[in-house]
Amino acid sequence: MTAGAVVLLLVAVSAVVGWGRATVLYAPGGATTFSAPPTGVRSAFGRIRRVSAELYVLQRSLAEPRGGLGLKVEVAPELAPWGLWYLRDFEDVRVGQEPGGRAEVLALTSSSLQASPGLNVEQYGDVTLSWDASTWRQINPAAGAGEPGLKARYDLFDRAPPGDRPGQLNSPVDLALDPLGNYYVVDQANARVQKYAPNGRFLKQWGSRGEGEGQFAYTSATLGPTGIAATARYVWVADTWNHRIQQFTTDGDFVRAWGSYVDTKGDPKRGAQSPRAFYGPRGLAIGPGGLLYVTDTGNKRVVVYDENGKYVRQWGETGNGPSQLDEPIGITVDRRGTVYVADTRNARVQVYDARGQHLRSWGVTTWEDEGRLEPYLDTDRAGDVYITDPITKSLQKYTPSGILLAETDGNAESSLLEPLGVAVSPRDSRVFVADAALGNVLNLGVVR
Repeated sequence: MTAGAVVLLLVAVSAVVGWGRATVLYAPGGATTFSAPPTGVRSAFGRIRRVSAELYVLQRSLAEPRGGLGLKVEVAPELAPWGLWYLRDFEDVRVGQEPGGRAEVLALTSSSLQASPGLNVEQYGDVTLSWDASTWRQINPAAGAGEPGLKARYDLFDRAPPGDRPGQLNSPVDLALDPLGNYYVVDQANARVQKYAPNGRFLKQWGSRGEGEGQFAYTSATLGPTGIAATARYVWVADTWNHRIQQFTTDGDFVRAWGSYVDTKGDPKRGAQSPRAFYGPRGLAIGPGGLLYVTDTGNKRVVVYDENGKYVRQWGETGNGPSQLDEPIGITVDRRGTVYVADTRNARVQVYDARGQHLRSWGVTTWEDEGRLEPYLDTDRAGDVYITDPITKSLQKYTPSGILLAETDGNAESSLLEPLGVAVSPRDSRVFVADAALGNVLNLGVVR
């Protein structure tokens, strides 16, 4: 075999990425290979399908959606944004590079660690699997010092197992779509927000545990940030247990925060004295005019602000009367300004006009059961209302008047286990659900 052959042992992070960076190694022999010209490896990669975002040596992993088979290699985040290919290194390594691109090289630390043909080799379709990640080191000085266990990214619909790697989720609670179709997910257990492109490609993350700007509280009871809302310019996050709302640009730059702890006892008179303080705010929604609607859960009210955080109005008080609330969580506002609130402890959806005048309500009997009750809401272009129900592990679709139209418990790939956040695409009405137990966002398609 010539030095211009590419070893067939890899994972491509994305099939549509550019050639800004790529890891490409050549080997003189001793492994199953694809032939490719020494100066251009793109054609070889085009012949190799993606198997997994993370490949495991000689074992199957049910949590890995694309087979879970192969070599486990992880790459530092600074090397991952445009996709990397990971291949076995041999002596006489030559580095291949698409014109205008960069090559980052991963290789073994000594030739004694080389694998030979037939050593723990298994064939799965068009991928050869045989080598242990513990023998890999990063040797390109431009990439910095490296050790096994560095990190690569996951994309939104990879159905990766729960974790803390870029793009990977751990108890996702809520999600939002901006007008361009980008996804923003509250990755609760990692106390961060993650942003993905319309095709699901991981773009960036921000946040950590703490009380500072851009940080989110995470308590010993595994409680962290919850609701999220987005426009073309800004992203807002309910930093629930810091009792505040944080505002960022869509690139994750901190803009402002407001809020502190207050317990109004569900009394609107006390609430009027503390319009910018909260008791565990949860749900967020954007209404006409860019107004931000917040469910101040512990204070049993809805509070409205403009996009600069200026107080506009509020309504709600504790109780079970027609316009009263008890533990409101999810909230959504349709194009006409009608506001829908998940009044959880009263086991109903409350409906208001944009100024907080009560219009109607309908009951959700399953919310009377015990369990983690954090239903979130969204609406589609027709005004229909989508509600997650973690008690029944389902998503429900209602008319604006509360007539149940449809119910689903998942898609062809997975059943819902703990559905929380929901977002409906304004472009095509596809429904996306953040499932905290799965650690994934599921595309449920159009729910009919």
